[in-house]
Amino acid sequence: MPYVFEQGLRFTWIVLLGYWLWASRGAKRPTMQEPLAVRLVAYWLPLLVAMLLLGPGPWFGHSLLREQFVPHSAPVYAIGLGLAVAGAALAIHARAAGAELERHGPAEGQP
Repeated sequence: MPYVFEQGLRFTWIVLLGYWLWASRGAKRPTMQEPLAVRLVAYWLPLLVAMLLLGPGPWFGHSLLREQFVPHSAPVYAIGLGLAVAGAALAIHARAAGAELERHGPAEGQP
């Protein structure tokens, strides 16, 4: 991957992580915790499946989602970077809109 696109992806992830950390500073702690079995199935199992599908480089070797189906070229890298930036922008907007809805939702003022 060309250096510009690699650094663009890193910057996108750093901005997203930084915003999420900054936005979470006022978040309340959960009042209830889900049972361990639910957490394992709902959160850890999908992470394990994603890890097996994506595979972190040569450790997993040849994995399903590492198959090349488009050529490695500048337009493909640009589209990928554009999608990553759009996804980060959507995640930031959704987090900000979610906080706004929570403060000014339809249940405001109701007992």
